[in-house]
Amino acid sequence: MKIDVKQIIYDYLRTVRGERWTIASVLDFLIIFGIPGLAAYATYHFRRDLGDELFLSLFTLFGVFIAVFMAIQGVLVPLYDTKRATSEDEAVDNRLDREHKTKRQLIREISFSLSYLKLFSLLSMSILLIPIAVDSSLFLFKWLSVALACHLILNLLVILKRLHALFSHQFTP
Repeated sequence: MKIDVKQIIYDYLRTVRGERWTIASVLDFLIIFGIPGLAAYATYHFRRDLGDELFLSLFTLFGVFIAVFMAIQGVLVPLYDTKRATSEDEAVDNRLDREHKTKRQLIREISFSLSYLKLFSLLSMSILLIPIAVDSSLFLFKWLSVALACHLILNLLVILKRLHALFSHQFTP
C-alpha cells in the first residue's frame, strides 16, 4: 500500500529504544511521550487560555518544519554515502572503521527521526485543520495542541543531540 507508514513509526521507535531495552531507553520513552501528556493534562486541569491564534500558528509551524526536515534529509544522504578514510596502520584503520560506522548509525537515526517528525507534523496539521476549518476553540483541541507542540520540541532536542554528536564526531581530528 502506498500510504503504509508503519515502517517509519517502527524505525523511529527503534531509534528511541536503542539496541536493547535499558533503563535509559524506558526513561526516553517516558520523557518523549509522557511529558507531552503531562503538559496537556496541566493545560486541561488549570484551564489555561492559550489564545485564539494557537491553532493557525501551530499549523504553520508544523508546515514549515516539514520543509526544513526534507531539506536536512537531503543533506544527510550524501553524508551517509561518503567513503571512509583508510590507513596503512591496522590500529588506525580499525579506529577509522569504528568512527565511520558510528557516523553512519547517527545519520540513520537522524533520518529516521526526521521521517517520523514529517509524518507527525502532517498528522498534527490534519488534527489542527479541524478547529481552523470550523472556527472552534474547543478546549479538547487546545490541550491536544499543547501535547503536539511538546512532543515536537522534545523530538527536536533528540535530533539536536544527534546532530551535535555527528558534527562533533565529524570535526574531531
